[in-house]
Amino acid sequence: MNRPSANNQMPASGGDLIRVFNQEGEKIMTYHLDTYINGFTIDERNRLLIGISSNSDQPIYLFHLE
Repeated sequence: MNRPSANNQMPASGGDLIRVFNQEGEKIMTYHLDTYINGFTIDERNRLLIGISSNSDQPIYLFHLE
């Protein structure tokens, strides 16, 4: 459960790390995002991670994958 902090602000929900694994379960890459997201999908053709956030007025974020 999210509870207000000492300065009476709610902590961000979601996460800012995306870990990528191969088919054998070995971690091959970690992306550290500049914002917290609650969900995502991958656009493989355009190499984009499309993230959804409930922590901001801008609910959709695009991250270019390397």
